[in-house]
Amino acid sequence: MRLLPTRRRSTCCCFAESAVWLRAHKALGLTTTTFSVNKSLFCISGKRTNPNRTKRSSSVQATNAEDLQEETTCYSLEDSVTFQGNGLHSGEEVSVTVSPTKSVQGISFLYEDKNGLSIHVPLKPSSVVSTQLCTTISAPGNPWSRIATVEHLLAALWGCGVGSAIVKVEGNEIPILDGSAIQFVEAFEKVGYRKLANNKDRIYCVQQPIYVEDDRGSWARLEPPKEGQRGLTVEVTIDFPHNAIGRQTFRTPCSITKDMFVREIAPARTFCLETDIEKMKSRNLCKGGSLSNAVVFSRHGNGILNEGPLRFPDEPVRHKVLDVLGDLFVSGVFVIGHYSAFKPGHRLNSHLVRLLERRMEQENVANGSHFTNTVVDPLPLAK
Repeated sequence: MRLLPTRRRSTCCCFAESAVWLRAHKALGLTTTTFSVNKSLFCISGKRTNPNRTKRSSSVQATNAEDLQEETTCYSLEDSVTFQGNGLHSGEEVSVTVSPTKSVQGISFLYEDKNGLSIHVPLKPSSVVSTQLCTTISAPGNPWSRIATVEHLLAALWGCGVGSAIVKVEGNEIPILDGSAIQFVEAFEKVGYRKLANNKDRIYCVQQPIYVEDDRGSWARLEPPKEGQRGLTVEVTIDFPHNAIGRQTFRTPCSITKDMFVREIAPARTFCLETDIEKMKSRNLCKGGSLSNAVVFSRHGNGILNEGPLRFPDEPVRHKVLDVLGDLFVSGVFVIGHYSAFKPGHRLNSHLVRLLERRMEQENVANGSHFTNTVVDPLPLAK
């Protein structure tokens, strides 16, 4: 698969040979960390923490946070771009058009039904109505305006620094394309970007730790950035009962740059176990799933059903990172800080982002203007 050319290779490199990859992975400090999670050590209140965790700065001076907001740049697209394809879960033909805005308005969704009626769906944590195998948003009081599987598109917008756009969706789902975010990115690169002015309310620097856990031992945490950090760093661990997956960790040694996102995260495809397919279909899910848009790990535990190889030796955990970035962008802002998680999922991320929204409201960040509730007109298509 063709990847976009970039000026320099990111620190987290992809290696063709697994042995070489593992040695370099360790040299870069990206070794898979094996640890047990005692869920009693993690709680939303923040009164107890795991004593074995690496300590980070507990807060960032307000002046530093303001400086980071001033330094961080976000963009809009130069022109509209349309994607068509099947929805992963609905199996229906759907279409989505991403258009630039005339001013800084954030990301806003427009659901369009078969009769041409458009309903504004604001991008904010309270718009999330389902996290069953994907993130689904809906307009308040309009349950029929559901838009499923928004996370891959949102991750692509985040990775390319696009902080303001109108996303018009014809259907109830974002097309799955090849199961990753790379085709969204390639299309954005073709139309180009333009820098936005007055984008301070699109940026949020984490001031105090926020973390959540569930009853299955999974947890997620957002922490303030380290001294000198100018973006988001992540450390994600997954653990699957399959020989070809097992326990994997993806850790960024520095803030995620666009180059790093395009090369190391965006191409990672969604995946599932062959043994879970019938279970998902019995729940009326994955009607549009196929080997062309998902990696399926064999029920025999000896590899994948897809003809080609994995795009990365640790492609599953990289896709989890892709999901994380999309789920975090439901907040409507570019988060500056450190995200870490053990076995994260859409449900856990949704709870974390709701707490983030509450924290931002408490801190009165931009007086809540980072959540737009008004529909703005997209710029006309270039002739």
